[in-house]
Amino acid sequence: MMHKAFVVTVVLLALSGRCWSMHQAFDCNKASSRVGKLICTNAELGALDQKMSSVYAQAQEKESDGRLSNLETEQRAWIMRRYACEKATCVSRVYRERIADLQAQYRLVMANGPFFFLCLSKPAGELKVSFFETDPPTMIAELVKQTVLMRLQPSASGTRYQGKSASYWEHHDEAMVIWGLGASEQRCVPRTEK
Repeated sequence: MMHKAFVVTVVLLALSGRCWSMHQAFDCNKASSRVGKLICTNAELGALDQKMSSVYAQAQEKESDGRLSNLETEQRAWIMRRYACEKATCVSRVYRERIADLQAQYRLVMANGPFFFLCLSKPAGELKVSFFETDPPTMIAELVKQTVLMRLQPSASGTRYQGKSASYWEHHDEAMVIWGLGASEQRCVPRTEK
């Protein structure tokens, strides 16, 4: 008897007409890896796997043909990170982060913003930020023609987000931004309308 997740996978594949290999829903009768077995025996992980399939398919639909290979490369890298997990808590975290990143990057959920700040130190310019109600919460910041996706981080006060090469901390309507590896923190103030 086929596992329910596999049946759903086959139906979704038939409806989407897309290559399913990047979606990675499991045939639990054939799952042999530690992570595959975790996903097949843990209801939360099984639900996250199905959600990933749906969100990834939505991202594929929004991606242009020229960038589709980048999305697939990023998904392969994510699959490797998932397989590196030892415990269900790690697998759950990795799924949630990737789902949230895709939802923000491809605007699959509503954004709060954009909000604008003026940064006077290098790199000076207009900082544009948009916040997404994902799990975990995410934001996209743009400064000097560079865009960085960040995730909400624990903070004693204010709101702090961290990305690969930048961080954002908002407190009392001001933003403190580190933009680039090894860069100094700079203060950005809300842009006032002219």
